[in-house]
Amino acid sequence: MGKGLAERAAGIAGRVGRLVGRVSGGGKSRSTSGGERVVRIARLPTSIYADGPEERAVAAEGLFGLARLTVHEAELDSTASAAADQPASSGNLAASSSKLENERRRAKYYAVVSLGQQTFASRRVRCSLSGASGAAPAGGSRRYEWHEGTDVVLQRGGASLAQIAIYKVGRVDGALGDRLQCWCQLDLASYFEGQPGTAHAAGTAGATPTDSSGSDSGDGEVLRACWLPLADPADASRVLGRVRVTVRACDPAGLEQRLWRRLLGLADLDGDGTLSSEEFQSLLAAMGSELNAQEAAALFQQADANGDSRVDADELAAVLTLCHADGDLYRLMRRCPVDGAELVPGDDLANIIYVSLALDEGSGESLRGGYTTPEQVSRSWLLRMTEWATQPLAGAPSALWRGNKYEAGGLRKGAAAAHILVFDRKTKRVVEETVPPGLTIAMRALYQSPAGRFLLREGGIKKLRKLSEKYGIYADSPESAADIPKFLATFKGQVDMKEALVPEVSTYENFNQFFYRKLRPSARPIAAQGDSGVVVSAADCRLMVYSSVGDATRCWIKGRRFSLAGLLGDAEAAQAFEGGSLAIFRLAPQDYHRFHLPVGGTVESITDIPGELMTVNPIAVNSSFADVFTRNKRSVLRLSTHEYGEVAYVAIGATIVGSIVWTLEPGQEVAKGGEAGYFAFGGSTIVVLFQRGAVSWDEDLVQNSLNSLETRVLMGEQLGRHGGSTTASAAVGGEERW
Repeated sequence: MGKGLAERAAGIAGRVGRLVGRVSGGGKSRSTSGGERVVRIARLPTSIYADGPEERAVAAEGLFGLARLTVHEAELDSTASAAADQPASSGNLAASSSKLENERRRAKYYAVVSLGQQTFASRRVRCSLSGASGAAPAGGSRRYEWHEGTDVVLQRGGASLAQIAIYKVGRVDGALGDRLQCWCQLDLASYFEGQPGTAHAAGTAGATPTDSSGSDSGDGEVLRACWLPLADPADASRVLGRVRVTVRACDPAGLEQRLWRRLLGLADLDGDGTLSSEEFQSLLAAMGSELNAQEAAALFQQADANGDSRVDADELAAVLTLCHADGDLYRLMRRCPVDGAELVPGDDLANIIYVSLALDEGSGESLRGGYTTPEQVSRSWLLRMTEWATQPLAGAPSALWRGNKYEAGGLRKGAAAAHILVFDRKTKRVVEETVPPGLTIAMRALYQSPAGRFLLREGGIKKLRKLSEKYGIYADSPESAADIPKFLATFKGQVDMKEALVPEVSTYENFNQFFYRKLRPSARPIAAQGDSGVVVSAADCRLMVYSSVGDATRCWIKGRRFSLAGLLGDAEAAQAFEGGSLAIFRLAPQDYHRFHLPVGGTVESITDIPGELMTVNPIAVNSSFADVFTRNKRSVLRLSTHEYGEVAYVAIGATIVGSIVWTLEPGQEVAKGGEAGYFAFGGSTIVVLFQRGAVSWDEDLVQNSLNSLETRVLMGEQLGRHGGSTTASAAVGGEERW
């Protein structure tokens, strides 16, 4: 190689060194008073972790790898989606077809990708006359193009089911909210398990990817492109179009090999696909290597396996892999050769991912991250502005003087949430509970504002009771049966009548009969039915579990007067549960409303406690002055068990829920998962108390609860195991404490 090329290589290395500078410290790049530059630390963005920021640590043994999901385009069937764009009326639909078509052409659409606790959105686009192939959509379909993607780190046992949804921008640029048009799901884990063909559009009956193509490099990298069918949100068996996606999946070993080969291009100044000695040393300099000239020359000789004084991609990958295996990677690569960020010592895998993402930067458009749920993306900007302007807890200007902790329209967990977030244990995705926006604002005004506190004190609670009694009478009347279809439409996709023992809606004589309907036994299997050491869910619910009352009051129950004695209505009975654990089962209106026993035992007694009928919604539970668990109407079942000692099972009524009906009686022996009773219409809650050391909750439930995030579970699912303590067992047959 000529002297000119060597000088150019040295000049590049020098410029890289001067650009990033190397001084102690961290943080973002900035100039110091002495003129030196402090470089930023190579930290992976929070949005890349599908399981949330708590899972930032990555380890090869617990990792599937890095996946990039790209949404290219969607073809939506115009005929099938006409009803979604505008509900049919008694008028002539054909007469307005031209107007509808013009509206659809002007309308903007965007794609939303949700995975675990992360949600990403594409830009908004109008209908395209032709796709990437240049051909017009077939059959009158409308095509929308984005070609945007996102990278995610997938943990084994973590979230892997990605939901891809297509939204239509609402009127006045989304002032009234955007509308979900269609959706599908894709299991990204299958690409790492050698079965990418099993990644399918969950929810569309019998649907599989079409026009699938791609490659498998054989060294841990898989690239697949396919069309996925898009399902109607109201009817999962109805296909409304298709979406073309690409998935590139690299396991840790494949990601490393891919990175080493790609690094060659950074220093290949003459473009011959190999590195000379000078180019090799310029690459080491760009990586911030600590090797001296002799060590660098020796490493080049080691890499040059065929002795041609050149290092190709395979030879470079082999020597860098060997250095990594010997534990010398950080000495060899101390900074990102792309942006100069300082790499983190001892975190080789995260460093490899960081540099790989830096190399990808600019190679394609990225989906916009920073969201938690699809609802946050599609929410009306007018509603967000209203919340910000009127609700102190959502960030009102009136709250600025006392330290505002909330963002306009931002989502937080627990008491800080502007909307109700729930972690779906099955899909491992954070979802937003379906609550009408007006009702959300009204509940916040009533339960979390000084004005609401005044109203509750001055007759508001009596009005809630009268409202509940009035609606209870109506829900038992034949006229209320007409509300069943409306209810199913409101919670479309969330109520599966195929699970019901009587699936025909027309057979229910009133709304309450439908509301507390029974399910087929096979719809809710009981976990470890024959193992009494396993605790199961008492209901379809949003669940919180805590090892102590102290944890519960710190993270979730904010009522100032909450106590075990107040909950049970008996100070002496409460002593048995001092230091014990508890589970809170909150049933939303769309849930199956019969409740069951989490453990088997003998019913000792059932005691009714009169009270109010405030909502059990988290907005009220998180209120400091509502005290819903100790003021609401409730009924306490005492259960004696051999393994768990005494168990208190408290059914709590709520607004519109005046009826708590038990289907068992004192003296009855009930197996684990056996039915205990049911609630009439509305939301409601069950609190189950265990004695100290009786239960060890599943770790995922504990972590979500400590983060003030409810977990969506179904009746019969495992929640934990016997805690191994003999204290609870010894109480059975001992001194009476109730």
